[in-house]
Amino acid sequence: MLPMNTQWVTPNRIHIKRYRPAYTDKVARKGLRAGEILRSDFRDLYKHHLKEHLVILKNYDFQFDLSEYEAGWFEGIEILKKFR
Repeated sequence: MLPMNTQWVTPNRIHIKRYRPAYTDKVARKGLRAGEILRSDFRDLYKHHLKEHLVILKNYDFQFDLSEYEAGWFEGIEILKKFR
């Protein structure tokens, strides 16, 4: 059941404010795309998106260590590049 104080649907818009960190990139079509891993400036794109997400997480006072996860993620990116 949705909270009573949240207006979710208006005539031309669906509100997703409670799920913003998870779905904003998808809805706004501004996330990283799979094909972009082949770009020479992919790490710069990643850093740009990371900076935006860190601002959001800071607002939620979310504590985490990204370094270990990030290393594994980039390792996976290198594997994906082989399927070109």
